[in-house]
Amino acid sequence: MAFEELAAEARAFVVWNLARQGLGTGEIVRTLGIPKGTVRKMLRRATREEARQRAFETAYGAWCLNAAREIPAATLASRSRSAARRVYAYGGEVVGVVDLAAVIERDEARCHICKRPVEPAELAFDHVVPLVLGGKHESANVRVAHARCNGEKGARL
Repeated sequence: MAFEELAAEARAFVVWNLARQGLGTGEIVRTLGIPKGTVRKMLRRATREEARQRAFETAYGAWCLNAAREIPAATLASRSRSAARRVYAYGGEVVGVVDLAAVIERDEARCHICKRPVEPAELAFDHVVPLVLGGKHESANVRVAHARCNGEKGARL
């Protein structure tokens, strides 16, 4: 990327941030010394890009949720039983059977840590209150997470 392109991108970013902070077009023009038509063009382009990004994220989130719904029930049941065995190993308490399909639906296949959609290949289930800290293996304590986010969180609250 050439320096001129980088400078133009930085200007557009500054204009967008100033507009999001509540400055009007006239104030941005006076502050940055950029022509009013250019500021308006930058804001229109940024608004279109933001709408496009929202549409993409909505579609991607829906795709992730539908893909997660296709995970076989036996696979989810096996993962739930595996977590229950860990609870017993830590001396914790299993309150009841955790329906991981219901957890996926409740959380809409979004990571509770980073708030982004989770693809089935990255799907992990996090105990909000970790099992080693006395957390229970129950639906209210289990959330959808990316395996990476869950690993980084570790046994912290």
